[in-house]
Amino acid sequence: MSEIDTIEMLNNILPKNIIEMLTGKLLGDGNITIEKGKRGRLRFTHASSDKEWCKYCYDMLKEHLPFNAPKYRKLIDPRMKQGFTECYYVQSKTAESIDFLKALWYPSGKKQLPKEFIRKNLSPLSLAWWYMDDGNLKVQNNNATKVILSTDSFSNNEVNFLQEVLFSSFQLTFKTDKQNRLLLYDKASIFYFLSIVKPHLIPSMGRKYFQPIPASQNKPQRTTIYLPHEIILNKPTKQINNVITRSPPLLLKLDSDIYRKQFYVKYQNLINARRGYQIIITSSNQNLLNTLQLKTGFEKSICAQACFDYISENGRLK
Repeated sequence: MSEIDTIEMLNNILPKNIIEMLTGKLLGDGNITIEKGKRGRLRFTHASSDKEWCKYCYDMLKEHLPFNAPKYRKLIDPRMKQGFTECYYVQSKTAESIDFLKALWYPSGKKQLPKEFIRKNLSPLSLAWWYMDDGNLKVQNNNATKVILSTDSFSNNEVNFLQEVLFSSFQLTFKTDKQNRLLLYDKASIFYFLSIVKPHLIPSMGRKYFQPIPASQNKPQRTTIYLPHEIILNKPTKQINNVITRSPPLLLKLDSDIYRKQFYVKYQNLINARRGYQIIITSSNQNLLNTLQLKTGFEKSICAQACFDYISENGRLK
């Protein structure tokens, strides 16, 4: 049976959201047992500190797959200071749906990425499950500095494929490190990534989300705003403050997933020449720019340009 036919058969058995969860799980900590002459069983294991995540996965999947309840396991591990590790694991019984998953993910008895299946099912939900399983967020000095997806168990070609599909699906440009992991360094990309997965993160995974505390300004500040040469200003302090003052609706639009994606794609790779304007910005406008930065991860000049673009596109630029 071809991959396309197997995918179609699986679609007839399982709901779309369950398939997306399983996609994230199999990209992460999930695997299917391979024993000669036996049907596969789906299983996953998590550290005892992630017991809630393990139970959540079980609760979400158990109505559609024959899973046994999570079980505690203590394993001898001389690498650990206490000499052991503690974990919870879940394993399924056999099922037709797992047979199809096995055919897709283990066609030759070894795990390999089913490219067409992943292209069809890499959604915000599956990305969030993958991230909660095998992702990490680095935070330093009240700033998110790196998102990591642990892909060191995949081949170079498979990691290259994941880079490509992450870009085609989300316009996120992940890089790789010497450990063959996928990384995001760019602040705007990190914030956009977190906005995608946030609706699906469970409370116990709070360490994998970051929301900086905005710095509130209570007096005008001197600052430099860089804008494209096409935006010509003869009274920059007045004109820039005027535009920012009329831009709060832009903040509301950024609550939309579709608009946030359009915003990120539009401003992520700006290379046009820019002119600097040294201005006095009001405290309220500084706070508005701070909020816009926290929603998007872009630096204040890009946020100011977005205000100009928004006002212009809505016929309100004066």
